[in-house]
Amino acid sequence: MHDLVFLVDFDNTLLDHDRFKIDLGLWFDANLPAFGQGRFWEIYEAVRKETDIVDLPEVVSRVAFELGSQELHRRLVSLTWDYPFRAAMLPGSIEALARLSSLGTPVILCDGHEAFQRHKLHVTGVAHLVAHNILVYAHKEQHAAEIRALFPARRYVMIDDKPRIHIAMKRAFGDAITTVLVRHGAYAASASAHSIPEIDYEIDTFAGLFDAISPAAAAR
Repeated sequence: MHDLVFLVDFDNTLLDHDRFKIDLGLWFDANLPAFGQGRFWEIYEAVRKETDIVDLPEVVSRVAFELGSQELHRRLVSLTWDYPFRAAMLPGSIEALARLSSLGTPVILCDGHEAFQRHKLHVTGVAHLVAHNILVYAHKEQHAAEIRALFPARRYVMIDDKPRIHIAMKRAFGDAITTVLVRHGAYAASASAHSIPEIDYEIDTFAGLFDAISPAAAAR
């Protein structure tokens, strides 16, 4: 039984995923102008609708198949898997995450393609920082009971950029969880914490967590 567990999202909470997407689009404009990033994002959204997750490896496969090029497939695999994710970490996020370890048990709780997410967590050093406490689901909010069984704790703090996740987790965990909305990216911009009772705190960046609130106090 842990005293305090921090459930920390990854994309657009620790990692600037929007920057990664912009760089992908610019690559298509520069290297495949006839195909363009417009078609890439059409395929991206189609895959997300079909699989219900962001499955970038599948997107890459479909793009290469449409263009009929195995060489292009190899280039796209390299582009995505060898992307400098460490450089795309949001400023101060690594240091703030390391600091959480002195207060409780940080757990990365994210969704998406499991192998790709774990790869990103490895190359950024995040996996090591959280002692490989990583959970990847298609829909993490549907696994509250499993999360509690894997990491039983007196108190939880959820840090995420998606308001809907906070709403679902607050309803699942009740008073045992404190929710912190990170206002980065399109999801966070869609609502204000002031209008959502399930969100306890609101911060502009993960690195600002300790300036805005005391995680230890929030977990009481």
